[in-house]
Amino acid sequence: RDFDKTERAMLALSPEDREESLRFCRAVRALMRLFRLSETVSYAAAVRALPTLARYSFLSAGALADRFSHPLLRRFMVGLVGRDFTSLALLFTAAHFCAGNADLPAGGSLAAAERMAERFVSLGGELRTGTEVTRVLTSGGEAYGVRLADGEEIAADAVILTADPGCVFGKILDAPMPRALLNFYRDPAMHRFSSVGCAFAAPFDLPFSGDFVLQVGRSGKSYEVGDGRLVLREFSHEPSFAPAGETVITTMRLFYEDGCRHFLDLSEDKAAYRKEKARLLADTEGDIVDRFPALSGKLRPLDIWTPASYRDFTGAPLGTYMSFLLPPGRVPHALPARVPGISGLYLATQWQSPPGGLPTALSLGRRAATMACRAVKATEKPRFSRRKASVM
Repeated sequence: RDFDKTERAMLALSPEDREESLRFCRAVRALMRLFRLSETVSYAAAVRALPTLARYSFLSAGALADRFSHPLLRRFMVGLVGRDFTSLALLFTAAHFCAGNADLPAGGSLAAAERMAERFVSLGGELRTGTEVTRVLTSGGEAYGVRLADGEEIAADAVILTADPGCVFGKILDAPMPRALLNFYRDPAMHRFSSVGCAFAAPFDLPFSGDFVLQVGRSGKSYEVGDGRLVLREFSHEPSFAPAGETVITTMRLFYEDGCRHFLDLSEDKAAYRKEKARLLADTEGDIVDRFPALSGKLRPLDIWTPASYRDFTGAPLGTYMSFLLPPGRVPHALPARVPGISGLYLATQWQSPPGGLPTALSLGRRAATMACRAVKATEKPRFSRRKASVM
């Protein structure tokens, strides 16, 4: 969060990488000027930043790391996103946090979702959880409502789809996936990915803070992404997550499509699936203790989840919880919200803007809702009389 400190540390660590470090720092600062909430970003300022950023848009994080000679700087460049993502992912993340334009949601993602639900209900909305939509109702090129699993049909002035497109097109909606979105799925450079996560109860006085990236030993597998990185995250900033004197450690290791399918296939054999999860949980604990011997005997396993867990929870066919990997050479942009050939139907999914994530989903949701409201307002009256908006 203190980029002056980061810059000083990089320069002090490796004088031989001074030129590359300064170039990297200039790029982050150019983005920081654009991202500060307290400033109005002018078109001229954005244009001035482009030459500084252009070289990074064509570099993967791995290629950027290879430009440094010091091993710690090389690992720093890939510690957040791995080698295959565009290096802009690192620059954007650093710039947002250091400019004061990003932070962790209080209470975590669940609390953030609950605040959204409370706001929606306070505005007169109706929230129906545990309600499966089996069909988006269309007629004459127009969406007019949804059908639920129990047969109930709900009329709507607009339908906004927020699910994984793999759960929608050709399933609950009799329409092909929009071509621009389908091209993302067909592009071999835009990997889909997921992860295996573990959670442990731990003593509050941990030997690290924030996020810590280590190289796994015993728990690594050939089907995981990259160079065997295990990302540790501790939650001492959320004292409500654990009893006094304790905190929570979670771990994450990434998997591309082959790794995701490994766990999806394995989950069909319940005994084998449980055995593999138990092995991964034990080996992950061992990797943590190998790096931090002071934690030996002090970690208590809480849970483990895999791409199969995400599939069961969200319905995403591949068990993914984010969108596509954003490779170098691609400019981040959001695909259209409208579904071609069907009026009154809108998309608001992270899949429209790789690499996705909660902020992206929120932004696209706001865009779709605004478009739907404007379309309804443009007519003399709503096509269907309803007292409340509904979210399912």
